[in-house]
This record gives sequence, structure tokens and C-alpha cells, in this order.
Amino acid sequence: MITKRILIFFLLLGIPIFAQEKKWTLQECVNYAIENNISVKQSELDLKTTDVEKLEAIGGFLPSLNGNANYSINTGANINPATNQFENQTFKSFSA
Repeated sequence: MITKRILIFFLLLGIPIFAQEKKWTLQECVNYAIENNISVKQSELDLKTTDVEKLEAIGGFLPSLNGNANYSINTGANINPATNQFENQTFKSFSA
């Protein structure tokens, strides 16, 4: 039983393995290094950041427009000081 396992082990050991990666050329190595270089990626991000800051600076010179409007209604019973009676009153207010 043990000899069968040892024999199978050595037979499998001799089988060539084809899962190896292909060999890279010098140009492929250089291209990979440039694409994955942290300094290059940081420079690309810096360029994008300056583009955004440029657009933001241009936007600072553009005019702005703001608007606001309020409308309120208050209803309730108040005492009329002249007659000393409760009166239902409604107050409407609008501001722009």
C-alpha cells in the first residue's frame, strides 16, 4: 500500500507542469513598470486635480443668483381689547 503511494508520487513528480507564466520581453517589463509606477499614477492624479481646481477658479468669476420666498398663515382666537371678547383671526404673511 505504501509502495503504491510512493510509486504514484514519483510518477506524478515527473509530469511537466504547463501552468507557468510566459516569459516577458524587456519592452513588456518597461511598459508594466510605467503603468504601475506609483509616481506616475500620482502625477496623473495631480493633473486631474489641477484641472478641477482650474474649473473651480473659473466658476468663481461667474455671477451667482440666489432667491428666497416665504409665505405663512397663522389662525387663532385672540382677545379684542376694545370689546374684551374672543375673536377668530387669521394673519397672512408673505415675503420675497
